[in-house]
Amino acid sequence: MRAAVDPWGSKMAFADNDLSFNVLGPLEVYARGRLVGVGSPKHRVLLATLLLKAGSPVSNRELAVAVWGSHQPESPRRAVQLIVSRLRTLLGGASIATCTDGYLMDIRPERLDLGRFRYWLEQADLAASRSDLDMEAAALAEALVQWRGEPLVDVPSDLLKQHVARLAEQRLQALERRIDVELRLGHHLDLVDELLEATTQNPLRERFWAQRMTALHRSGRRAEALEVYHMGRQHIVAELGIEPGDEMRRLQGLILGHVPTDQDNPAVMLPVPRQLPSELPVFVGRKREIAELDRLITGEERESRPAVLISGTAGVGKTALALHWSRRAADQFPDGQLWVDLHGYDHRPMTSPEQALKSFLHALGVPEMAIPPDLDSRSALYRSLMDGRQALVVLDNARTAEQVRPLLPGSPCSAVIVTSRSQLTGLVAAECAHAMVLNVLSRHDSREMLIKRLGADRINAEPAATQRMVEQCARLPLTLAIAAARAAQQPHQSLQALADRLQATQESLDEFTDSDAAIDLRAVFSWSYRTLSKPAARLFRLLGLHPGTDVTAPTVASLAAVPLDEVRPLMNELTGAHLLTEYATSRYALHDLLHLYAAELARVHDSRADQEAALRRVRAHYRNIEPLPGSPADALVKV
Repeated sequence: MRAAVDPWGSKMAFADNDLSFNVLGPLEVYARGRLVGVGSPKHRVLLATLLLKAGSPVSNRELAVAVWGSHQPESPRRAVQLIVSRLRTLLGGASIATCTDGYLMDIRPERLDLGRFRYWLEQADLAASRSDLDMEAAALAEALVQWRGEPLVDVPSDLLKQHVARLAEQRLQALERRIDVELRLGHHLDLVDELLEATTQNPLRERFWAQRMTALHRSGRRAEALEVYHMGRQHIVAELGIEPGDEMRRLQGLILGHVPTDQDNPAVMLPVPRQLPSELPVFVGRKREIAELDRLITGEERESRPAVLISGTAGVGKTALALHWSRRAADQFPDGQLWVDLHGYDHRPMTSPEQALKSFLHALGVPEMAIPPDLDSRSALYRSLMDGRQALVVLDNARTAEQVRPLLPGSPCSAVIVTSRSQLTGLVAAECAHAMVLNVLSRHDSREMLIKRLGADRINAEPAATQRMVEQCARLPLTLAIAAARAAQQPHQSLQALADRLQATQESLDEFTDSDAAIDLRAVFSWSYRTLSKPAARLFRLLGLHPGTDVTAPTVASLAAVPLDEVRPLMNELTGAHLLTEYATSRYALHDLLHLYAAELARVHDSRADQEAALRRVRAHYRNIEPLPGSPADALVKV
């Protein structure tokens, strides 16, 4: 565990009039490092009341109630003023400020142990937001170091007892949280003795019993972990007359090595996850793919634990298809549906298998502290919990097979759908996943998509403009959705005008940009481009200079000035990322909008001289072959 950095130094040096105060234990005041006596109990009560609300005004009435309770003096305001005057004399006068109808303790947070406690809790929250477990644990440890015992144990006040109870609860919550983090870090061996003390001092606090069970179980002391459950249960039943809560009972079931069921105890039954996101309001086509998913996953010929990989280029509708089918077939998976976005191609950090498994285990009812710290243990627990379940697991937007493998359930009753821009050959080869490559929509389905988004009347009124929009969007669902959104935002503008605008920007993707990265076509394409090796990225850019979208391997070799045996692996990398399609042996096609994107990248990243040299090479290549009429070679020879 990393040590937290103390912003005030491990030892605070005080000037002559500097003071520090402690309330997380007996009330203490230090001046120049020496303990100062505060005086009578009334002085201690009033000072403690101000310290508990340091930095905030406290009314005369509240101070009087804290000091005298229901037995108020004849002039409470005057009596409070007198005590404050004496405290100011004791403290040097600078710390207690007068405000409207009361007083305020004017000290810096670091001069009060409660202020330091709260500061370190804030630092723990900040570390948690960055998923920095080491720093979170260190900050929580620093927060707990501020405590010396029961708060204000030597300050007699019924009113302050409420504040003291809240502070004590905050300490216990911080301790529970620190132990949770330590368990996630795998420090279970170091926690066993501390948790023995915690359960002894707080026998009705179930979280400590559960943490102790977890630490013992992970330390290989299974029998002792089960004995701790029975000890905790005895305390809770004897004192409260109730059974332990779900957390302790689920842990007992996990330690015993079986998943609790309704036959074991209805209250312990693991939850049924329903994680599928809301379906998109517009979905068209894909009848052939839906029928194939039916056959592979729910049909009579389905295999044990069927897995289907839906791959395709950016914006082609992989997620939409997976979600539509999953929603449609949800009833056939009564034990739940798990869904995770792996952010393989995204502006957000990629989801690690450890993070995805943690999410799944939470959904399956595993308490935070029972989630193992390492990948292999999490995956093993996940497979155990999924054993025998008839569940659907959807792994959306995966980048690599390594990211997916730990998330595959072992149960033959479950099914898996993976979506990716990559072909994930390793998943198909090693895990026997069925590969389904998604293409652009048909012209008919593209038109249907525009009808669903803009209405039949508007589309039928301008059939020619609609057809132009379909072609200019290259039948890609994402670009059709963007174009339809533009049209919907301008209901009085004709579709002809929109088609003209799309036509006018055929040399750029400007009409398909947006502040939302999820629907900005350049951003969406860039997430695939950035995964390429440098040679493959250069090759992709140069393909944008080719006058057509149809190429052969020898043509590409000439374009890039790369030997044929070296260019093929690069083209395989592009096809694996669905940035290029091999539609026949050694014949490749680039999607129209990807071709445009590649050309934009070439203009940005490749010098004018390099671009012209590439075009000269490809012209020379075509001059040495017999061009087919209307082919790119024919066009180049005539240049």
